[in-house]
Amino acid sequence: MYAPYSDNTHGVNGIANFKVKPHNNEFNMIIEMYDKSSELEMLESELNMMFIRMASYYKIDGANSWAKTIETKINCNILLKRNYRVQQLLKKK
Repeated sequence: MYAPYSDNTHGVNGIANFKVKPHNNEFNMIIEMYDKSSELEMLESELNMMFIRMASYYKIDGANSWAKTIETKINCNILLKRNYRVQQLLKKK
């Protein structure tokens, strides 16, 4: 459960999307999305992870392959987004 929500949670409002509600003497965790951009970020993250796992499974992610090039771009974009979020948070302080 961690991987697809990781990018959304670090530096964003991810934890606000989780609600715990009592039900029949038990607690159920419900994920409610108020911010549509959060849903799109998590979907993009999951699709990127699926691509990387599939490329690895089918062994098409060799050093000079097209799949490795795309994986590198995905990882660069993830780092750029995280750095941008950190900068935005620091500006707010």
